[in-house]
Amino acid sequence: MTGTTAESKKNASKRLMDNVVEENMEKMVAWLMNIERLAGDVYKQAAHYFKNDPTLKQFLEHIADDQADHFRIMEEALKYVKAHPTPMQPVTIDDETNTNIGRIFDAVLQKITAQTLTKDQMYKYIVEIERLAFNDVFLHVVNTLKELSGDFARAAMVFQKHQRFIKYYYGNNLEGNDLHDQLRALPQVWQEKILIVDDDEPIRILIRALLNEEGVVDSACNGEEALEKLKHTYYKLIISDIDMPTMDGVSFYQQALHLFPAIKKRFVFFSGKFTPEHVSFISEQGLRFIRKPATIKEIRKNALAILVDQLS
Repeated sequence: MTGTTAESKKNASKRLMDNVVEENMEKMVAWLMNIERLAGDVYKQAAHYFKNDPTLKQFLEHIADDQADHFRIMEEALKYVKAHPTPMQPVTIDDETNTNIGRIFDAVLQKITAQTLTKDQMYKYIVEIERLAFNDVFLHVVNTLKELSGDFARAAMVFQKHQRFIKYYYGNNLEGNDLHDQLRALPQVWQEKILIVDDDEPIRILIRALLNEEGVVDSACNGEEALEKLKHTYYKLIISDIDMPTMDGVSFYQQALHLFPAIKKRFVFFSGKFTPEHVSFISEQGLRFIRKPATIKEIRKNALAILVDQLS
C-alpha cells in the first residue's frame, strides 16, 4: 500500500510538472503571437498613413502580409505545443518586458493618430519592431519547434525571408543609412545554401565572405564540379563565372538547366569577360549578370534579389 501511495504521489507530481512545462511553452508562443499581431497592425495602419508614397506603402503592405503569415504560423505552433509534450523552457515572460515591447507599438500608433509620423521615424520604428520580433524568446521557440517537428523548418524559412526582404528594401532605398547595418545584425533562424563557381580561389573566398551572413556558402572551381554539387544539394543561389577550365559557365548553366528547369531564377553570371555572344545568350535566357569588378553593394543586391524571391 505504501509503495502504491508513493508511486501515486510521484505520478501526480510528474503530471503537475508536465502541466507547468506545457503552460510555460504555451505562454511563450501566445506572447509571440501577440507581437506578430501588433506588428502586423502597425504596418497595416502605417501603409494607409503613407498611401501617397507608393513605394513605401507597397513595402509596408508586404511586411504587414508577412506578419499575418507569422501570426498564423504561431497559431499552428500553439496548437502543436498544446497537443505535444515540450521540454522545460529556461525563461518566462515578465511584465516589465511585456510592457516595454508594448510601448514601441503604442508610440507608432500615437504618431499615426496625431498625423506626425515621418518616413525617417517609420524606418527607425521598423528596425526596432523587427529587433523585438526576432528576440531571444522567439529564436528559442523557433529552434525548439524545428527540433520537435520538421513542419516548422519551413516556418523558419518564412521568417528568414521576411527579414531578408526588409534588408533588401533598406539596401536599395536607404543607401548609407546605419539602419541597414542594424538589420544585418539581426540573428538568423534559417540559412539558405549558396554556391559560388569560379576557378579563381581568392574570388571564391571574397564572395563567400560577402554572402556568409546570408547562408551556408559552398564553392566549386569549375562547372563540372558545380554540376555534381547541384545533383546532391538544393542551392537557393548560384553565382558562376563564365571563363573556366574543364567546363565553362555557359555549359554548366545549360546542363544544370536540363536537370533543373527552374534554375534560371536562382542563377547569376559573374564575369569580367562577357562577349557579345554571352550578352545575347544571357538576355535570351533572362538571367542576371554582374560584371567584374563589381561593388560590394551590387553583388549583395543581386544575391538578395534572388534570396528574397518567393518563387525561386
